Order: sequence, then structure tokens, then C-alpha cells
Amino acid sequence: MFFNRGYKLLLIVLISALAACKNSNSNSKAVINPINYCTTPECYGASGNTTFSGGGVATLNVVSTTVLSQYAGRYVNPTTPVEINIKVAPADNNVFLGELNIRYSEGSVVRMGHFTNGTETNTGNNVHILTTDSATGVPTYRFFFEDPAGVIIVTLQNTGGGLPSDTTFNSGTLDGIVYFRNFNSTAPNPLYQGYQDNFGYYWPANPKAFCWSGQINTGPYDCKNFSVQPSTTTNNPVTKLGTFTGMDKKLALGL
Repeated sequence: MFFNRGYKLLLIVLISALAACKNSNSNSKAVINPINYCTTPECYGASGNTTFSGGGVATLNVVSTTVLSQYAGRYVNPTTPVEINIKVAPADNNVFLGELNIRYSEGSVVRMGHFTNGTETNTGNNVHILTTDSATGVPTYRFFFEDPAGVIIVTLQNTGGGLPSDTTFNSGTLDGIVYFRNFNSTAPNPLYQGYQDNFGYYWPANPKAFCWSGQINTGPYDCKNFSVQPSTTTNNPVTKLGTFTGMDKKLALGL
């Protein structure tokens, strides 16, 4: 597959880059990073775009400031409640695609992490679905979202009921659990970054190479964790970031 080969060449690139530091006559090329590459979940907000554009909104009750700081990649002391915004819509085969945002303020500075899961359901991007929590048997929405620095997994369950006339259960509210995993890697993220190997060939970014899609099967950018709820100990473990309640189901799921 494209990125199996690309990942092997990436190892060559990194080794060659180290060698170049010692040998000025080396012909190896450095990794190429696009201008808009983010290294923390907050760089989207740092660019000035911190507005939610539709979707459902709720207060995210984070596990602790320590865990929020782990997510942000630095110490965080929020001065406003942390908010979560989910804006997806049904796509093919009951897959839900769209975006997730996490926002908070530190004094006058607004921080926002912006995560997406693509616009197509092919090439392994069909994991954002209504499924069942195997531990409880409760119908559960499980969605993945990625930014250059990491992955968010959110699980949602119906709580508040809708109007009696809503026989399809498309209204009401959702309670959710949010998990995260940072990639913690300086290697190019193939979803967002291209790179040039030491033979002079440029490998462009692949807009379908989400970390859960199966196009990447090893290394820091493999995040496949399909348990409901996702595993926190094995199979690409995640960390629980927090919980929320009362999110408007129709607004969040585009129903």
C-alpha cells in the first residue's frame, strides 16, 4: 500500500537527516512541512478562528487540569469552562462525518482544538457509526476525529427524550465521553504532511490517511481502537479527557 512504502521511506529520511548534520556533503533532503501544519491541538485557535459554526455545544467536564494539560501538550489553567462542539451529519451507510472542536480561555486568550474526520466513507473511513456498547448493550454513537497532533474519540448515548411524536428518536439530548491520544512524534503526519526522501522523491500528503483508516498499520500515526468504550490500556490506548451531558442531538448529528 502507498503508506506502507511511505513509512519505510520515512525511516530512511530520518536517518539521512541525522547523517546530514554530520556530513555537509550529504545529498539527503530534510522533511518538508506545509505552512499550516499544527504541532499542538491549540494552533487552530491561535490562528484566530475560535468560533463554533453550528452543531451541538455542551460543557466538557474534564477529568482534571493535569489531563487537560496532557491533551494540550503544555500546562493549561483555563479561566472559562471547557466547551465541546460536535457538528456531523449522516453520510453513506449511516456513517457520520464532520468536525469536533474543544474550546476554552486562559485570560483574554481563547484556545480551540479543531478535529475532523473527512468527507468520504471509503478507504477505511467508515468507523464513525451508531453501534452498541458491548458492556451495557446500550446503543452508542462512536466517532473518531483527527488533527495533526492527535486523535479524539467520542462516544454518545441518548439521554433526554424528544417529543412524543418523534418516533425515529432523532431529537432529545446526548451524553458523551471524550478520549484523546496525542501522536507525540516529530515524523510527518501523512494525513497533513508531505515529505521528500533522500532520493529526491516528494511524497505528498494523503487526505485519506486518517490514523484509524487502515492505510497506516504501525507507528505513531496508527490509532485504531474500535472498542466501545475505547481501550485505555491496550490496542493503541487512549486517555479519558472528560464527559458532557445534555448536547442537542439534532444539532450535533445533523438529523
